[in-house]
Amino acid sequence: MLKLAFPNIEDLQNTLLQDRLKLNVTRSIVQVIHIKGQHWAVLSNISCQDAGNNDICIYDSFYNDIDDRTAKLINNMTHGKIHSSHVHSKLKKEGGTDCGVFAIAIATSLLYNQSPLKFQQPQMRHHLILCFENNSLVPFP
Repeated sequence: MLKLAFPNIEDLQNTLLQDRLKLNVTRSIVQVIHIKGQHWAVLSNISCQDAGNNDICIYDSFYNDIDDRTAKLINNMTHGKIHSSHVHSKLKKEGGTDCGVFAIAIATSLLYNQSPLKFQQPQMRHHLILCFENNSLVPFP
């Protein structure tokens, strides 16, 4: 749904192919990634502090840093052209099951030029269901 609404944004590719994805870091990118076996996060250069300098931001609702395997994945996806990455750790969810909902909310917020760092978690799942029913992802509460 986001790919259709924002056709000029690079990527938003299938995460099953993420080990082979090559992101064009010279354009605005938003990519949901599956990491650490059962976790979802978002990488993007939109609203990233130094995106013009080939930096990338990782939005993760649970972890404060990236492990070696995730770093290798990001390096491969970006052709090794990323100078540094910034993990946004201010964004924290309660419980261990909403990381996918958060990843969708973060990607949506970035594309709508809104802050991806604050959500009302109790309302997020219901909002996502409404988005699916309406076939349109709109910013999360």
